[in-house]
Amino acid sequence: MRPVVICGSQRYKEELAGFLTFLKEKGVFVLAPNFRYHKKKFIAKSENTRLKSKGYKNRVPGLVMAHFAQISQVHSMGGVCLIFNPIRRGSQENQHGYIGSNTQAEIGYACAKQMPIILLKPHEEEWINAVAHSNSDKNRIFSLAHPKADPLDYELVYPWLLRWLN
Repeated sequence: MRPVVICGSQRYKEELAGFLTFLKEKGVFVLAPNFRYHKKKFIAKSENTRLKSKGYKNRVPGLVMAHFAQISQVHSMGGVCLIFNPIRRGSQENQHGYIGSNTQAEIGYACAKQMPIILLKPHEEEWINAVAHSNSDKNRIFSLAHPKADPLDYELVYPWLLRWLN
Protein backbone atom coordinates (compact mmCIF):
# COMPACT_ATOMS: atom_id res chain seq x y z
CA MET A 1 0.00 0.00 0.00
CA ARG A 2 1.28 3.45 -0.92
CA PRO A 3 1.76 6.02 1.86
CA VAL A 4 -0.21 9.25 2.06
CA VAL A 5 0.69 12.73 3.22
CA ILE A 6 -2.24 14.86 4.31
CA CYS A 7 -2.29 18.63 3.86
CA GLY A 8 -4.96 20.79 5.40
CA SER A 9 -5.86 23.75 7.52
CA GLN A 10 -5.41 23.79 11.27
CA ARG A 11 -9.09 24.80 11.47
CA TYR A 12 -9.77 21.07 10.87
CA LYS A 13 -7.45 19.96 13.68
CA GLU A 14 -10.03 17.79 15.48
CA GLU A 15 -11.48 16.23 12.33
CA LEU A 16 -8.00 15.54 10.99
CA ALA A 17 -6.93 13.88 14.25
CA GLY A 18 -9.90 11.51 14.00
CA PHE A 19 -9.12 10.71 10.37
CA LEU A 20 -5.44 10.06 11.16
CA THR A 21 -6.38 7.64 13.93
CA PHE A 22 -8.82 5.87 11.59
CA LEU A 23 -6.20 5.51 8.82
CA LYS A 24 -3.49 4.31 11.18
CA GLU A 25 -5.85 1.67 12.57
CA LYS A 26 -6.35 0.49 8.95
CA GLY A 27 -2.58 0.13 8.58
CA VAL A 28 -2.02 3.15 6.33
CA PHE A 29 1.35 4.90 6.60
CA VAL A 30 0.25 8.51 6.92
CA LEU A 31 2.01 11.80 7.66
CA ALA A 32 0.22 15.07 8.44
CA PRO A 33 0.93 18.56 9.76
CA ASN A 34 1.65 18.86 13.46
CA PHE A 35 -1.21 20.85 14.98
CA ARG A 36 -0.80 19.25 18.40
CA TYR A 37 0.13 22.47 20.21
CA HIS A 38 -2.37 24.74 18.45
CA LYS A 39 -5.14 25.67 20.86
CA LYS A 40 -8.76 25.61 19.69
CA LYS A 41 -9.39 29.24 20.63
CA PHE A 42 -6.29 30.40 18.76
CA ILE A 43 -7.11 28.32 15.67
CA ALA A 44 -10.57 29.91 15.48
CA LYS A 45 -8.97 33.29 14.76
CA SER A 46 -8.21 34.41 11.22
CA GLU A 47 -4.70 33.80 9.87
CA ASN A 48 -4.09 37.59 9.81
CA THR A 49 -4.96 37.78 13.51
CA ARG A 50 -2.81 34.73 14.36
CA LEU A 51 0.13 36.27 12.52
CA LYS A 52 0.02 39.24 14.90
CA SER A 53 1.35 36.85 17.54
CA LYS A 54 5.14 37.07 17.30
CA GLY A 55 5.60 33.51 18.53
CA TYR A 56 3.19 32.10 15.96
CA LYS A 57 4.62 34.23 13.16
CA ASN A 58 8.11 32.94 13.98
CA ARG A 59 6.94 29.29 14.05
CA VAL A 60 4.98 29.25 10.77
CA PRO A 61 7.96 28.99 8.36
CA GLY A 62 9.40 26.07 10.34
CA LEU A 63 6.04 24.29 10.43
CA VAL A 64 5.59 24.71 6.68
CA MET A 65 9.14 23.53 5.96
CA ALA A 66 8.65 20.50 8.24
CA HIS A 67 5.53 19.61 6.28
CA PHE A 68 7.39 20.07 2.98
CA ALA A 69 9.86 17.48 4.33
CA GLN A 70 6.95 15.11 4.98
CA ILE A 71 5.69 15.65 1.44
CA SER A 72 9.18 14.86 0.12
CA GLN A 73 9.40 11.73 2.27
CA VAL A 74 6.06 10.39 1.04
CA HIS A 75 6.96 11.36 -2.54
CA SER A 76 10.20 9.35 -2.28
CA MET A 77 8.09 6.35 -1.20
CA GLY A 78 5.74 6.68 -4.21
CA GLY A 79 2.85 8.05 -2.15
CA VAL A 80 -0.01 10.45 -2.72
CA CYS A 81 -0.99 13.84 -1.32
CA LEU A 82 -4.49 14.14 0.15
CA ILE A 83 -5.91 17.61 0.68
CA PHE A 84 -8.10 17.38 3.78
CA ASN A 85 -10.65 20.14 3.13
CA PRO A 86 -14.08 18.99 4.28
CA ILE A 87 -16.94 21.27 5.17
CA ARG A 88 -17.69 21.00 8.86
CA ARG A 89 -20.86 19.14 9.79
CA GLY A 90 -23.75 21.53 10.25
CA SER A 91 -21.88 24.29 8.43
CA GLN A 92 -23.75 26.65 6.16
CA GLU A 93 -20.66 27.24 4.02
CA ASN A 94 -20.75 26.80 0.27
CA GLN A 95 -19.90 23.57 -1.50
CA HIS A 96 -16.17 24.31 -1.61
CA GLY A 97 -13.83 23.05 1.06
CA TYR A 98 -11.50 25.55 2.68
CA ILE A 99 -7.84 25.63 1.64
CA GLY A 100 -5.65 28.28 3.25
CA SER A 101 -2.47 29.86 1.98
CA ASN A 102 -0.09 27.37 3.64
CA THR A 103 -2.03 24.44 2.19
CA GLN A 104 -1.96 26.11 -1.23
CA ALA A 105 1.83 26.32 -0.93
CA GLU A 106 1.93 22.62 -0.01
CA ILE A 107 -0.23 21.78 -3.04
CA GLY A 108 2.20 23.69 -5.25
CA TYR A 109 5.13 21.83 -3.69
CA ALA A 110 3.49 18.42 -4.19
CA CYS A 111 2.55 19.40 -7.75
CA ALA A 112 6.14 20.41 -8.51
CA LYS A 113 7.19 16.95 -7.31
CA GLN A 114 4.56 15.46 -9.68
CA MET A 115 2.78 13.68 -6.85
CA PRO A 116 -0.79 12.53 -7.36
CA ILE A 117 -2.98 15.06 -5.53
CA ILE A 118 -6.50 14.21 -4.35
CA LEU A 119 -9.04 16.37 -2.49
CA LEU A 120 -12.06 15.74 -0.31
CA LYS A 121 -13.98 18.74 -1.73
CA PRO A 122 -13.50 20.95 -4.78
CA HIS A 123 -12.08 24.42 -4.23
CA GLU A 124 -13.20 27.77 -5.61
CA GLU A 125 -9.68 28.39 -6.99
CA GLU A 126 -9.78 26.60 -10.34
CA TRP A 127 -6.02 25.94 -10.44
CA ILE A 128 -6.35 23.72 -7.37
CA ASN A 129 -9.12 21.66 -8.98
CA ALA A 130 -7.08 21.50 -12.20
CA VAL A 131 -4.11 20.02 -10.31
CA ALA A 132 -6.37 17.29 -8.95
CA HIS A 133 -8.17 16.87 -12.28
CA SER A 134 -5.12 15.94 -14.28
CA ASN A 135 -6.17 13.66 -17.13
CA SER A 136 -9.77 14.90 -16.61
CA ASP A 137 -10.24 12.44 -13.74
CA LYS A 138 -13.03 13.84 -11.57
CA ASN A 139 -12.56 10.87 -9.25
CA ARG A 140 -9.59 12.67 -7.70
CA ILE A 141 -12.07 14.81 -5.77
CA PHE A 142 -14.07 12.69 -3.33
CA SER A 143 -17.25 14.78 -3.36
CA LEU A 144 -17.37 14.82 -7.18
CA ALA A 145 -16.98 11.05 -7.31
CA HIS A 146 -19.51 10.63 -4.44
CA PRO A 147 -21.73 13.74 -4.47
CA LYS A 148 -24.12 12.64 -1.71
CA ALA A 149 -21.47 11.27 0.64
CA ASP A 150 -20.15 13.08 3.70
CA PRO A 151 -16.35 13.55 3.48
CA LEU A 152 -16.19 13.28 7.27
CA ASP A 153 -17.64 9.76 7.12
CA TYR A 154 -14.31 7.97 7.16
CA GLU A 155 -15.85 4.57 6.37
CA LEU A 156 -17.09 6.04 3.06
CA VAL A 157 -13.89 7.92 2.29
CA TYR A 158 -11.63 4.93 2.93
CA PRO A 159 -12.63 2.80 -0.11
CA TRP A 160 -12.23 5.86 -2.36
CA LEU A 161 -8.82 6.56 -0.81
CA LEU A 162 -7.72 2.94 -1.28
CA ARG A 163 -8.05 3.40 -5.03
CA TRP A 164 -5.14 5.83 -4.83
CA LEU A 165 -3.12 3.84 -2.29
CA ASN A 166 -3.14 0.48 -4.05
